[in-house]
Amino acid sequence: MSTSENRFIGVWHLRKFLESSQKELDAEVGAVEEATGLLIYTYDGFVSVSMLHPALGFMGYSGRWEVDGSVVLNHIDVCSRADWIGQTQRREMNVDGMVLTVSAHRTEDDGSTIDRTLVWERSSRER
Repeated sequence: MSTSENRFIGVWHLRKFLESSQKELDAEVGAVEEATGLLIYTYDGFVSVSMLHPALGFMGYSGRWEVDGSVVLNHIDVCSRADWIGQTQRREMNVDGMVLTVSAHRTEDDGSTIDRTLVWERSSRER
């Protein structure tokens, strides 16, 4: 495993959840104190995430992960959304010290786009 892949490995706590779309430009769908979550990337290639947001409910998935250039690919085996099982989710990720920023872009059936940015902080036990 390369050094660039190692920087994602660990336990991360959700600190900020932002969502914007063409329908609601730059609408923030939650603040630090409203959304909670835990993201885990293991050295042997597994990923697990659990998030809870008052307006959006629970979201969780697990599977395998790999790096493809500047993108992390999460191959979903188990998910709270049945339509994600067996899919690969692309995530743009940036690590800056103890902060991991994860971005995802999705096009809806009506052609509108949704951009999500999640800001995670490395678990204090990992420091």
